Amino acid sequence: MLNNCRIEQIGTPMEVYSNPATRFVAGFIGSPAMNFLKVELSKIDMKIRVPAGGSYELGIRPEAVRVTESEGTTSGKATVVEHLGNRTLVYMQLADGTPIIAQDGGRSQVSPGDVVNVSFDTSELHLFDTGGKSYHGDRQDA
Repeated sequence: MLNNCRIEQIGTPMEVYSNPATRFVAGFIGSPAMNFLKVELSKIDMKIRVPAGGSYELGIRPEAVRVTESEGTTSGKATVVEHLGNRTLVYMQLADGTPIIAQDGGRSQVSPGDVVNVSFDTSELHLFDTGGKSYHGDRQDA
C-alpha cells in the first residue's frame, strides 16, 4: 500500500486488513472504514505492549462493534441506520460527539434517534500512536 509514494505495508489483502501497520493503512482498507477513538493511556490493562502512557487512537472495525440490548461497552445516539440484508450498519455519535459505526443483525429494530448500547470485541482492537504506528495484540508492528 502506497502513501505519498512511500510503501506503508506489503501483504495479502486479509493480512493488511487484519493487521494494519499504520493508521493510514487501517483507515484506507475496508468499507466502511475503521472507527478511530482518541484515548489517553495512563496504564495499559490490555495485552498490547506500548510505550507507557500518552495519547493514542483506538481503532476498531465496524464489524467488531456490535449493537447489544444489554449494557455494553458504551452507548450512543443512532444518526443513520443502513439495512444491508444480512446485517445493518448503525452510524452513531457517542456522548462526546465522536462518530462510530456499529453492526447489528439484518432485522435490526434500531431507528435514527435511538440511544443504543454497543460492545467492542477487544480481540480486534488496534492502537495507534501520534505518529500513526500500530500496536496490536502482544506484538509491535514495524
